Amino acid sequence: MYRLKMLPYKKLALSPDTYYYLSNANLYIGELKGVLDTIPNLPIILKLINVDEAKYSTEIEKITSTHKNVFLRSIYKPFNDPDALNINNYINASSIIYEDILKTKSINEKTLTRIQDIIVPDQSGFRKIPGLKIYNKYTNDVIHVPPQNENAIGAFYDNLLEYINSDDDVFDPLINMAIIHYQFECIHPYKDGNGRVGRILNVSYLVYKNRLTYPILDLSKFLLETQDQYFEILYKCHNDISYLEEFIIYILKAITETAKYTINLIHQVNRLINQTNEQLIKQLPKIYSEQLVQHIYLFLITKNNIFRQSLNLSRTTATKYLKLLVSHGFLEETKNGKETIYTNVQLYNIFEK
Repeated sequence: MYRLKMLPYKKLALSPDTYYYLSNANLYIGELKGVLDTIPNLPIILKLINVDEAKYSTEIEKITSTHKNVFLRSIYKPFNDPDALNINNYINASSIIYEDILKTKSINEKTLTRIQDIIVPDQSGFRKIPGLKIYNKYTNDVIHVPPQNENAIGAFYDNLLEYINSDDDVFDPLINMAIIHYQFECIHPYKDGNGRVGRILNVSYLVYKNRLTYPILDLSKFLLETQDQYFEILYKCHNDISYLEEFIIYILKAITETAKYTINLIHQVNRLINQTNEQLIKQLPKIYSEQLVQHIYLFLITKNNIFRQSLNLSRTTATKYLKLLVSHGFLEETKNGKETIYTNVQLYNIFEK
Protein backbone atom coordinates (compact mmCIF):
# COMPACT_ATOMS: atom_id res chain seq x y z
CA MET A 1 0.00 0.00 0.00
CA TYR A 2 1.28 3.47 -0.92
CA ARG A 3 2.45 5.59 1.99
CA LEU A 4 1.59 9.26 1.48
CA LYS A 5 4.53 11.55 0.72
CA MET A 6 4.91 15.30 1.03
CA LEU A 7 4.68 17.49 -2.07
CA PRO A 8 6.26 17.94 -4.53
CA TYR A 9 6.51 14.32 -5.66
CA LYS A 10 10.14 13.85 -6.69
CA LYS A 11 9.79 11.09 -9.29
CA LEU A 12 6.70 12.16 -11.20
CA ALA A 13 7.44 11.83 -14.92
CA LEU A 14 4.63 12.42 -17.39
CA SER A 15 4.25 10.89 -20.85
CA PRO A 16 3.23 12.66 -24.10
CA ASP A 17 -0.32 11.34 -23.56
CA THR A 18 -0.73 13.62 -20.56
CA TYR A 19 0.34 16.67 -22.55
CA TYR A 20 -2.12 15.79 -25.32
CA TYR A 21 -5.00 15.87 -22.82
CA LEU A 22 -3.49 18.96 -21.18
CA SER A 23 -3.57 20.77 -24.54
CA ASN A 24 -7.28 19.97 -24.96
CA ALA A 25 -8.09 21.04 -21.41
CA ASN A 26 -6.21 24.34 -21.83
CA LEU A 27 -8.03 25.01 -25.10
CA TYR A 28 -11.47 24.71 -23.51
CA ILE A 29 -10.46 26.46 -20.28
CA GLY A 30 -9.30 29.37 -22.43
CA GLU A 31 -12.57 29.37 -24.37
CA LEU A 32 -14.60 29.29 -21.14
CA LYS A 33 -12.59 32.19 -19.69
CA GLY A 34 -13.13 34.16 -22.87
CA VAL A 35 -16.87 33.50 -22.84
CA LEU A 36 -17.17 34.56 -19.19
CA ASP A 37 -15.08 37.68 -19.76
CA THR A 38 -17.24 38.89 -22.67
CA ILE A 39 -20.74 37.45 -22.18
CA PRO A 40 -23.58 39.86 -21.34
CA ASN A 41 -25.85 39.13 -18.37
CA LEU A 42 -22.85 37.90 -16.34
CA PRO A 43 -24.44 38.17 -12.83
CA ILE A 44 -27.36 36.03 -14.01
CA ILE A 45 -25.08 33.46 -15.64
CA LEU A 46 -22.84 33.17 -12.56
CA LYS A 47 -25.75 32.71 -10.17
CA LEU A 48 -27.48 30.06 -12.27
CA ILE A 49 -24.32 28.05 -12.90
CA ASN A 50 -23.37 28.23 -9.22
CA VAL A 51 -26.70 26.62 -8.35
CA ASP A 52 -26.23 23.95 -11.01
CA GLU A 53 -22.70 23.12 -9.86
CA ALA A 54 -23.63 23.06 -6.18
CA LYS A 55 -26.49 20.67 -6.86
CA TYR A 56 -24.17 18.18 -8.60
CA SER A 57 -21.39 18.49 -6.00
CA THR A 58 -23.68 17.79 -3.06
CA GLU A 59 -25.37 14.98 -4.99
CA ILE A 60 -22.05 13.11 -4.92
CA GLU A 61 -22.48 13.10 -1.13
CA LYS A 62 -26.00 11.64 -1.50
CA ILE A 63 -27.49 15.06 -0.72
CA THR A 64 -30.17 15.39 -3.37
CA SER A 65 -32.66 18.08 -4.15
CA THR A 66 -34.25 19.65 -7.22
CA HIS A 67 -33.25 22.93 -8.84
CA LYS A 68 -36.71 24.14 -7.88
CA ASN A 69 -36.17 23.46 -4.19
CA VAL A 70 -32.75 25.10 -4.24
CA PHE A 71 -34.27 28.28 -5.67
CA LEU A 72 -37.22 28.03 -3.30
CA ARG A 73 -34.74 27.90 -0.43
CA SER A 74 -33.25 31.18 -1.66
CA ILE A 75 -36.61 32.96 -1.29
CA TYR A 76 -37.91 31.04 1.76
CA LYS A 77 -35.32 30.99 4.51
CA PRO A 78 -37.43 28.62 6.65
CA PHE A 79 -38.26 26.40 3.64
CA ASN A 80 -38.20 22.83 4.94
CA ASP A 81 -35.71 21.04 2.70
CA PRO A 82 -32.43 20.26 4.52
CA ASP A 83 -30.83 19.10 1.27
CA ALA A 84 -31.64 22.40 -0.45
CA LEU A 85 -30.12 24.16 2.59
CA ASN A 86 -26.94 22.09 2.22
CA ILE A 87 -26.72 23.06 -1.45
CA ASN A 88 -27.16 26.74 -0.61
CA ASN A 89 -24.44 26.40 2.05
CA TYR A 90 -22.15 25.04 -0.68
CA ILE A 91 -22.92 28.06 -2.88
CA ASN A 92 -22.12 30.41 0.02
CA ALA A 93 -18.84 28.60 0.72
CA SER A 94 -17.79 28.88 -2.94
CA SER A 95 -18.52 32.60 -2.89
CA ILE A 96 -16.53 33.16 0.30
CA ILE A 97 -13.34 31.46 -0.91
CA TYR A 98 -13.54 33.41 -4.18
CA GLU A 99 -13.78 36.70 -2.28
CA ASP A 100 -10.90 35.70 0.00
CA ILE A 101 -8.66 34.81 -2.95
CA LEU A 102 -9.30 38.22 -4.49
CA LYS A 103 -8.55 39.90 -1.16
CA THR A 104 -5.58 37.88 0.16
CA LYS A 105 -4.09 36.63 -3.15
CA SER A 106 -3.67 33.23 -1.51
CA ILE A 107 -5.48 30.05 -0.47
CA ASN A 108 -4.99 29.66 3.27
CA GLU A 109 -6.04 27.42 6.13
CA LYS A 110 -8.28 30.06 7.66
CA THR A 111 -10.38 30.27 4.49
CA LEU A 112 -10.59 26.50 3.94
CA THR A 113 -11.56 25.95 7.58
CA ARG A 114 -14.21 28.62 7.25
CA ILE A 115 -15.80 27.09 4.16
CA GLN A 116 -15.70 23.59 5.70
CA ASP A 117 -17.56 25.02 8.71
CA ILE A 118 -20.23 26.44 6.38
CA ILE A 119 -20.60 23.13 4.53
CA VAL A 120 -20.82 20.96 7.67
CA PRO A 121 -21.43 23.38 10.56
CA ASP A 122 -21.55 20.71 13.28
CA GLN A 123 -18.31 18.92 12.34
CA SER A 124 -15.79 21.63 11.54
CA GLY A 125 -12.05 21.31 12.01
CA PHE A 126 -9.44 18.56 11.62
CA ARG A 127 -10.14 14.95 12.52
CA LYS A 128 -9.14 14.33 16.12
CA ILE A 129 -9.96 10.64 16.60
CA PRO A 130 -7.49 8.20 14.95
CA GLY A 131 -8.50 5.00 13.20
CA LEU A 132 -9.86 6.28 9.89
CA LYS A 133 -9.23 3.90 6.98
CA ILE A 134 -10.30 4.06 3.35
CA TYR A 135 -11.78 0.80 2.09
CA ASN A 136 -12.27 -0.69 -1.35
CA LYS A 137 -16.07 -0.64 -1.55
CA TYR A 138 -16.07 -3.84 -3.64
CA THR A 139 -13.65 -6.05 -1.70
CA ASN A 140 -13.70 -4.29 1.68
CA ASP A 141 -9.89 -4.32 1.64
CA VAL A 142 -8.07 -1.41 3.24
CA ILE A 143 -6.54 0.57 0.39
CA HIS A 144 -5.43 3.76 2.12
CA VAL A 145 -4.72 4.93 5.65
CA PRO A 146 -4.72 8.74 5.85
CA PRO A 147 -2.58 10.60 8.40
CA GLN A 148 -3.99 9.57 11.76
CA ASN A 149 -3.20 12.16 14.41
CA GLU A 150 -3.83 15.88 14.39
CA ASN A 151 -0.14 16.78 14.19
CA ALA A 152 0.43 14.58 11.13
CA ILE A 153 -2.72 15.93 9.47
CA GLY A 154 -1.53 19.47 10.18
CA ALA A 155 1.93 18.79 8.73
CA PHE A 156 0.56 17.38 5.47
CA TYR A 157 -2.03 20.16 5.31
CA ASP A 158 0.62 22.88 5.73
CA ASN A 159 2.75 21.20 3.07
CA LEU A 160 -0.23 21.13 0.67
CA LEU A 161 -0.93 24.83 1.24
CA GLU A 162 2.73 25.65 0.65
CA TYR A 163 2.56 23.73 -2.66
CA ILE A 164 -0.69 25.49 -3.64
CA ASN A 165 0.70 28.96 -2.98
CA SER A 166 4.17 28.36 -4.44
CA ASP A 167 5.28 30.38 -7.46
CA ASP A 168 7.78 27.68 -8.47
CA ASP A 169 5.42 25.57 -10.57
CA VAL A 170 7.05 22.57 -12.21
CA PHE A 171 3.81 21.63 -13.95
CA ASP A 172 1.00 23.48 -15.69
CA PRO A 173 -1.68 24.64 -13.19
CA LEU A 174 -4.19 22.13 -14.63
CA ILE A 175 -1.83 19.26 -13.84
CA ASN A 176 -1.09 20.78 -10.45
CA MET A 177 -4.83 20.97 -9.78
CA ALA A 178 -5.08 17.19 -10.27
CA ILE A 179 -2.11 16.58 -7.96
CA ILE A 180 -3.58 18.92 -5.32
CA HIS A 181 -6.95 17.19 -5.58
CA TYR A 182 -5.35 13.77 -5.10
CA GLN A 183 -3.22 14.94 -2.17
CA PHE A 184 -6.16 16.61 -0.42
CA GLU A 185 -8.27 13.46 -0.77
CA CYS A 186 -5.38 11.38 0.62
CA ILE A 187 -4.95 13.67 3.64
CA HIS A 188 -8.73 13.59 4.23
CA PRO A 189 -8.23 16.24 6.91
CA TYR A 190 -11.80 16.68 8.12
CA LYS A 191 -14.30 14.40 9.77
CA ASP A 192 -16.84 15.41 7.11
CA GLY A 193 -17.03 17.67 4.07
CA ASN A 194 -13.71 16.61 2.50
CA GLY A 195 -15.19 15.90 -0.93
CA ARG A 196 -17.05 19.19 -1.19
CA VAL A 197 -14.14 21.27 0.13
CA GLY A 198 -11.84 19.43 -2.29
CA ARG A 199 -14.06 20.22 -5.26
CA ILE A 200 -14.32 23.89 -4.28
CA LEU A 201 -10.54 23.91 -3.90
CA ASN A 202 -10.17 22.65 -7.50
CA VAL A 203 -11.79 25.64 -9.18
CA SER A 204 -10.47 28.07 -6.55
CA TYR A 205 -6.93 27.04 -7.46
CA LEU A 206 -7.59 27.83 -11.13
CA VAL A 207 -8.88 31.29 -10.14
CA TYR A 208 -5.83 31.78 -7.91
CA LYS A 209 -3.57 30.86 -10.86
CA ASN A 210 -5.51 33.24 -13.16
CA ARG A 211 -6.69 30.46 -15.45
CA LEU A 212 -10.26 31.53 -14.75
CA THR A 213 -11.64 34.92 -13.76
CA TYR A 214 -14.64 33.44 -11.96
CA PRO A 215 -15.02 30.19 -10.00
CA ILE A 216 -17.09 28.46 -12.67
CA LEU A 217 -15.71 25.01 -13.40
CA ASP A 218 -16.94 22.53 -10.82
CA LEU A 219 -16.06 18.99 -11.98
CA SER A 220 -18.88 17.44 -9.96
CA LYS A 221 -21.17 16.58 -12.87
CA PHE A 222 -18.37 14.68 -14.62
CA LEU A 223 -17.28 12.99 -11.37
CA LEU A 224 -20.85 11.98 -10.59
CA GLU A 225 -21.36 10.46 -14.03
CA THR A 226 -18.02 8.59 -13.94
CA GLN A 227 -17.68 7.94 -10.21
CA ASP A 228 -16.84 4.24 -10.61
CA GLN A 229 -13.90 5.17 -12.81
CA TYR A 230 -12.87 7.94 -10.39
CA PHE A 231 -12.76 5.58 -7.40
CA GLU A 232 -11.09 2.82 -9.40
CA ILE A 233 -8.21 5.10 -10.37
CA LEU A 234 -7.92 6.40 -6.82
CA TYR A 235 -7.71 2.80 -5.58
CA LYS A 236 -4.90 2.13 -8.06
CA CYS A 237 -3.00 5.21 -6.89
CA HIS A 238 -3.42 4.26 -3.24
CA ASN A 239 -1.80 0.92 -4.00
CA ASP A 240 0.80 2.18 -6.47
CA ILE A 241 1.55 5.90 -6.89
CA SER A 242 2.84 5.28 -10.43
CA TYR A 243 -0.84 5.32 -11.47
CA LEU A 244 -1.02 9.01 -10.60
CA GLU A 245 -0.54 9.91 -14.27
CA GLU A 246 -3.75 8.00 -15.06
CA PHE A 247 -5.52 10.08 -12.42
CA ILE A 248 -4.09 13.32 -13.88
CA ILE A 249 -5.36 12.36 -17.35
CA TYR A 250 -8.78 11.57 -15.88
CA ILE A 251 -8.93 15.05 -14.28
CA LEU A 252 -7.78 16.72 -17.52
CA LYS A 253 -10.63 14.94 -19.33
CA ALA A 254 -12.99 16.14 -16.58
CA ILE A 255 -11.82 19.74 -17.10
CA THR A 256 -12.35 19.49 -20.87
CA GLU A 257 -15.83 17.98 -20.65
CA THR A 258 -16.92 20.32 -17.85
CA ALA A 259 -15.72 23.38 -19.75
CA LYS A 260 -17.63 22.23 -22.86
CA TYR A 261 -20.77 21.63 -20.80
CA THR A 262 -20.49 25.00 -19.07
CA ILE A 263 -19.89 26.92 -22.31
CA ASN A 264 -22.97 25.28 -23.85
CA LEU A 265 -25.07 26.05 -20.77
CA ILE A 266 -23.97 29.70 -20.79
CA HIS A 267 -24.93 30.07 -24.44
CA GLN A 268 -28.31 28.40 -23.88
CA VAL A 269 -29.16 30.73 -21.00
CA ASN A 270 -27.94 33.81 -22.84
CA ARG A 271 -29.97 32.96 -25.95
CA LEU A 272 -33.05 32.51 -23.77
CA ILE A 273 -32.50 35.89 -22.09
CA ASN A 274 -32.17 37.59 -25.49
CA GLN A 275 -35.29 35.82 -26.72
CA THR A 276 -37.23 36.95 -23.64
CA ASN A 277 -36.06 40.53 -24.19
CA GLU A 278 -37.30 40.49 -27.78
CA GLN A 279 -40.63 38.85 -26.95
CA LEU A 280 -41.34 41.16 -24.00
CA ILE A 281 -40.64 44.27 -26.07
CA LYS A 282 -42.99 42.95 -28.74
CA GLN A 283 -45.79 41.56 -26.54
CA LEU A 284 -45.68 43.70 -23.38
CA PRO A 285 -43.88 46.96 -24.28
CA LYS A 286 -45.63 48.92 -21.53
CA ILE A 287 -44.14 46.85 -18.72
CA TYR A 288 -40.83 45.93 -20.37
CA SER A 289 -37.56 46.94 -18.73
CA GLU A 290 -34.09 45.41 -18.57
CA GLN A 291 -34.49 45.29 -14.79
CA LEU A 292 -37.64 43.16 -15.11
CA VAL A 293 -35.91 40.64 -17.39
CA GLN A 294 -32.92 40.49 -15.06
CA HIS A 295 -35.21 39.77 -12.14
CA ILE A 296 -37.04 36.81 -13.69
CA TYR A 297 -33.66 35.24 -14.53
CA LEU A 298 -31.84 36.06 -11.31
CA PHE A 299 -34.88 34.69 -9.48
CA LEU A 300 -35.78 31.58 -11.43
CA ILE A 301 -38.57 31.41 -8.83
CA THR A 302 -39.99 34.62 -7.39
CA LYS A 303 -42.98 35.87 -5.40
CA ASN A 304 -44.89 39.12 -5.24
CA ASN A 305 -43.05 40.85 -2.41
CA ILE A 306 -39.59 40.03 -3.83
CA PHE A 307 -40.69 41.08 -7.32
CA ARG A 308 -42.08 44.43 -6.23
CA GLN A 309 -39.11 45.24 -3.97
CA SER A 310 -36.65 44.39 -6.74
CA LEU A 311 -38.46 46.58 -9.29
CA ASN A 312 -39.61 49.24 -6.81
CA LEU A 313 -43.32 48.70 -7.59
CA SER A 314 -46.48 48.96 -5.56
CA ARG A 315 -48.24 45.70 -4.67
CA THR A 316 -51.04 46.49 -7.13
CA THR A 317 -48.63 47.17 -9.99
CA ALA A 318 -46.51 44.12 -9.17
CA THR A 319 -49.63 41.92 -9.16
CA LYS A 320 -50.68 43.34 -12.52
CA TYR A 321 -47.22 42.76 -14.04
CA LEU A 322 -47.03 39.21 -12.74
CA LYS A 323 -50.47 38.36 -14.15
CA LEU A 324 -49.43 39.72 -17.55
CA LEU A 325 -46.19 37.73 -17.48
CA VAL A 326 -48.15 34.58 -16.64
CA SER A 327 -50.82 35.14 -19.29
CA HIS A 328 -48.15 35.62 -21.98
CA GLY A 329 -46.22 32.51 -20.94
CA PHE A 330 -43.13 34.15 -19.45
CA LEU A 331 -43.87 32.82 -15.96
CA GLU A 332 -45.91 29.98 -14.52
CA GLU A 333 -48.06 30.58 -11.44
CA THR A 334 -48.29 27.83 -8.79
CA LYS A 335 -49.00 27.50 -5.09
CA ASN A 336 -46.37 26.71 -2.49
CA GLY A 337 -48.39 26.18 0.67
CA LYS A 338 -50.49 29.31 1.10
CA GLU A 339 -48.27 31.51 -1.05
CA THR A 340 -48.22 32.02 -4.80
CA ILE A 341 -44.89 31.58 -6.54
CA TYR A 342 -43.87 32.38 -10.11
CA THR A 343 -41.43 30.20 -12.07
CA ASN A 344 -39.48 31.01 -15.21
CA VAL A 345 -40.40 27.66 -16.76
CA GLN A 346 -38.26 27.90 -19.90
CA LEU A 347 -35.17 28.56 -17.82
CA TYR A 348 -36.13 25.87 -15.34
CA ASN A 349 -36.47 23.35 -18.19
CA ILE A 350 -32.88 23.98 -19.30
CA PHE A 351 -31.58 22.83 -15.94
CA GLU A 352 -33.99 19.96 -15.48
CA LYS A 353 -32.96 18.51 -18.84
